[in-house]
Amino acid sequence: MKTLIVVGLFESVGDARDVCNRLHTEGVSEGNCAHMRLKEIDLVASTSKAGLAVLSIDALVFGNIRDRFAKFIGNGETAVLVRADSEADAAFASDVLRLFTPIAIEVFEVEPAR
Repeated sequence: MKTLIVVGLFESVGDARDVCNRLHTEGVSEGNCAHMRLKEIDLVASTSKAGLAVLSIDALVFGNIRDRFAKFIGNGETAVLVRADSEADAAFASDVLRLFTPIAIEVFEVEPAR
């Protein structure tokens, strides 16, 4: 069974935190939502490794996420990643992300970690 990862890119970490808080109040579990600054992704810092563990995302897929958003990286942009088990859950997460005026939203289909 494939998992969908909805990724929204926001101008600041504050916006990303607000999005995650809204997702939690709307019923998305904390284990299915994470946020991190894109510069940390490039450095593969311990923070981004923890984010990867929380979402069980394969490192290659995570690299693809970074590459897709590279054109938007400028000054501290923050990605919000939401794991969705169905198209409906992914659409719901995308709708919530849109409430906070993201720079971009992408949905990735990945094989779950084994």
